[in-house]
Amino acid sequence: MRLIITRPKADAEALAPRLEALGHKVLLCPLIDIGHRSGLALPNVKLHAVCASSANGLDAALEWSRLTSLPFYAVGPQSAEAARKRGFHHVDMAASGNLNGLAAMIVSRMPPQRGALLYLSGAEVSGDLAALLHPHGIAVERLVVYDAMSVEPANLAASVAVADGVLLYSPRAARLWAKATGGIDVGAIRHFCLSPNVAAQLPQSIPISVSQTPDESGMMALLD
Repeated sequence: MRLIITRPKADAEALAPRLEALGHKVLLCPLIDIGHRSGLALPNVKLHAVCASSANGLDAALEWSRLTSLPFYAVGPQSAEAARKRGFHHVDMAASGNLNGLAAMIVSRMPPQRGALLYLSGAEVSGDLAALLHPHGIAVERLVVYDAMSVEPANLAASVAVADGVLLYSPRAARLWAKATGGIDVGAIRHFCLSPNVAAQLPQSIPISVSQTPDESGMMALLD
């Protein structure tokens, strides 16, 4: 198939060879550009654990040596793998692959009032992790480490005209896709979505397939 990848450039370039090895043709149309912030400093509080809702949080310029001995809570397999590459030894991953699942896992693992949870995030988030954890006595220190800026690729219309499918990995990407293609007929393209929440951002009149699991393996299974 001819597949459009909407992920940020670095993520798309990492995914492309895997798709090409399966015989697919890749069309890169990033809808989000990641900009990492500089001058970051860790909060001056006792930390008990670290978490991130995206692997992009692990690309920050931080004093990682102060953190890698702490437990790390990941929203999904990509952030879990990024944490291991950073040197974290104790990595737990949420089964559901979303913020509510991440919060539920943290509540089950992290003793309250033992120190704060360092939350590495982008400027725009899909929910309020601190509000989910506060009733359980878990303090959250949120550190914004990157900005995810929307972009409209110049090759979007040309790619849509020849594509068989598009891969959508986040609710925001799905919303941006729907907005960017608002004046383009996408009815002939299969929309491969990471989760039901991603699919919910799209017009339900177009072809949609939803991964059974919110991870890369689930997306590859959809393509099979």
